[in-house]
Amino acid sequence: MTSQKNDERKNFLEKKLKENSKKKLKIIWAIFVSIICPFILPFFPTKKSVNFATGIGYWNAVMLFGIMILIFVPYLIYKEYDQMKRNKYDIERELKSLK
Repeated sequence: MTSQKNDERKNFLEKKLKENSKKKLKIIWAIFVSIICPFILPFFPTKKSVNFATGIGYWNAVMLFGIMILIFVPYLIYKEYDQMKRNKYDIERELKSLK
């Protein structure tokens, strides 16, 4: 009975480890989106139904969004990558304890 629970737990942890490795693709996607967004976001309308591109100028809006993304996205990517490494370490540690 105990070995069956250990096997189930081991399979569950191995599945979680595979899911954790798929998060790398999400990080790559976030980098791609953060490169594209400053060029697309100025065209979204604001409250007054005037978009940033016409309100403050397209390149000024691109610079504004680019600066905001350069500040926030690396921090968020770092936090996600750090969490991914911690989860991987915890899962591997628990797998070693099951063996």
